[in-house]
Amino acid sequence: MAVVPRKTKDGTVYRVAILHKGKQHWEAAGSDRREADRLDARRKREVANGQYVPPQARSGGTTIRSYAERFFDARTNRNAESERTQVERHALSLDWFGSLRMEDARPPHFLRLVKELRAKTREVDGGRLLSEKSIANVLGTLRTMFGEAHFNEVIVGNPCVLPRKTLKRRSKARAPYSGREVLALLSEKVDVTRRVFIWLAFYTGMREGEICGRRWRDWNRDSRPLGALLCSSQYDDRPLKGDEEGGDARPRVIPVHPELAKVLNEWRTTGFEIVHGRRPDDDDFIVPIRGGAGTNHTRSSAYKLWRKACDEAGVTNHSLHSTRHTFTTFARRGTPRTDAVEAITHNKRGEMVDYYNHWLWTPLCEAMEALSYGADADEKHPLAPPSGGGPGGGKKAGPHAPASPEPATNMPIQAVVDGSEEAGPEFKKLPEPLPGSRNYLKSLWRRRELNPFVLQGETLCETRL
Repeated sequence: MAVVPRKTKDGTVYRVAILHKGKQHWEAAGSDRREADRLDARRKREVANGQYVPPQARSGGTTIRSYAERFFDARTNRNAESERTQVERHALSLDWFGSLRMEDARPPHFLRLVKELRAKTREVDGGRLLSEKSIANVLGTLRTMFGEAHFNEVIVGNPCVLPRKTLKRRSKARAPYSGREVLALLSEKVDVTRRVFIWLAFYTGMREGEICGRRWRDWNRDSRPLGALLCSSQYDDRPLKGDEEGGDARPRVIPVHPELAKVLNEWRTTGFEIVHGRRPDDDDFIVPIRGGAGTNHTRSSAYKLWRKACDEAGVTNHSLHSTRHTFTTFARRGTPRTDAVEAITHNKRGEMVDYYNHWLWTPLCEAMEALSYGADADEKHPLAPPSGGGPGGGKKAGPHAPASPEPATNMPIQAVVDGSEEAGPEFKKLPEPLPGSRNYLKSLWRRRELNPFVLQGETLCETRL
């Protein structure tokens, strides 16, 4: 038995020679001499103990395609089917890669795979290129698969390694909706079958799957000072993001904003029965699919619901997930307790102080009561161009472009709240009262620079509004 070096154009690689039952077997040991020596010593012990298995019997000359089939059959994680579809459709469909033997795979093969995936097109959306995020997901699954093969001693090491910055994982930044866009989406412009879903998104900061999975039994109307909405699952009772099957669950209890409570109460007493033909039970989803009161919305149906709502309200779609950015932006504007806002929106926090902190109910309710989407109606961003694009934008709106997120005119907030002539015709169609309008004047007291009765550091009046 010995370690045999072999020089190639890329450097020196090693193989281990093992004599077993009068027959010599060879195993690739990579380019690390120490790893080759360790493999040689391990094989000597296995031969001496009678536990040695030749490479042909161990892997059977297994190709990547055949090993991937066994690998995915044994996967039990929630995204196993999606991972399998991506790998089979994009990586294993390349014949040179799928037919490559597991023990013959080397890092240059994966670099070649990335280059070919970038050149590959999909037969949808006019042949759009495969996104960088999808390529990173495929390589991440392959790295896991080869890591398992290494652990099971099918291969000597994990060859799925790439030079730094080969993969571009950064996704496109999401922009929050403006206050006026939120008010339009919350208004009667949106069909009643979609309106409650939109209200839940903007007034709880939940993820789309968490909204889809909320049932009437999750709403506790007896808690004080605000009602509570228990967020312990998503979609059809699946674990929350970050929670594993059978592991520790980290549910959140979300205070129900007074305006949202009114909408939920009206939906439960009258709206649900009008749309679905019967009164809701505690086990019913708050916003089920139309025509199936016992069926929750899926990721696809929730996205379609959101796009229809944006079209009805005349709002440019950023993304459904941007409602979480919007909720956090406006909630932090109304209260300095950013830690309380985080406790409402996230069930997993990284700071150790948050691990030891067990939130009382009142601070969370105070943070929720400070939320007001009418707070920026008279605001003009200093970086917004005259055409009304967002900060840093420079594109002019076309003749059929939807309303811009930042209006070009500075309009008094009370004009928007009251629906007066000064507010413009588009705001007269909004319902009365507007969501959050009752709390706007109160919010002026929360920040010193917005307090109308504080001038040059002197309090002129202490009278309550």
